[in-house]
Amino acid sequence: MVKKRQSAKINPRSLANLKPGSEAEYGELKKVRSIAVTDTGYAGLRARAEASGCSLSEYLERLGRGLLYVNEEANQLLPDSKPIHIVS
Repeated sequence: MVKKRQSAKINPRSLANLKPGSEAEYGELKKVRSIAVTDTGYAGLRARAEASGCSLSEYLERLGRGLLYVNEEANQLLPDSKPIHIVS
């Protein structure tokens, strides 16, 4: 069975950051990355990005830069979950 890809809204600023030689908002160009998430996780991320008024790409950028914070209550770990350690 072949899944049909949903058409996504495209943020023109995100596309501008992908073009070589363009002025990047954060002083560096964005690169295409690949992540694996469940359909539920992806839908949740898209909803949070939309509620924040930005594209999913920009939402993840801001989250990664510490410019966007997740509500403490929503960010609490479940009893059986393990903390995530970021290694640079």
